[in-house]
Amino acid sequence: FWVPPMSTDPLIAAYETIVLRKLENLEQQSNNNIFFNITKEEKIAINNLREDRNIIIKPADKGGGIVIMNIDDYIEEINRQLHDDTFYVPLHSDPTANLKICIDKQLEKAFHHNIITKKEFEYLTTKHPRIPVIYIL
Repeated sequence: FWVPPMSTDPLIAAYETIVLRKLENLEQQSNNNIFFNITKEEKIAINNLREDRNIIIKPADKGGGIVIMNIDDYIEEINRQLHDDTFYVPLHSDPTANLKICIDKQLEKAFHHNIITKKEFEYLTTKHPRIPVIYIL
């Protein structure tokens, strides 16, 4: 790439000095204006919790809080819920693809019989369904 020759003009040198000084001040100001809503000690405590493999940290189901739970208790609770056959039944395979086909057929019928609009059909049709995730907290 091309670099212009150095100027010997004192006005250009002075302008360059002023611009460089202002750039340095901007950089220092941006570094000095970083404020955290927690103290350094709180940040260290959070990092220690994050690295602790004996606990699990999850968002709370409601209220926007967080839950910190002993990992063994968490696994025990997951197993307890999954073994409750009132709500969960073991599956031999993932039914997602078959369910998508059935739902898509019903949506197409509803659309062709003017029960739902094209906009509703497009909104209700899922191209890439996601497998549900269990939340216990």
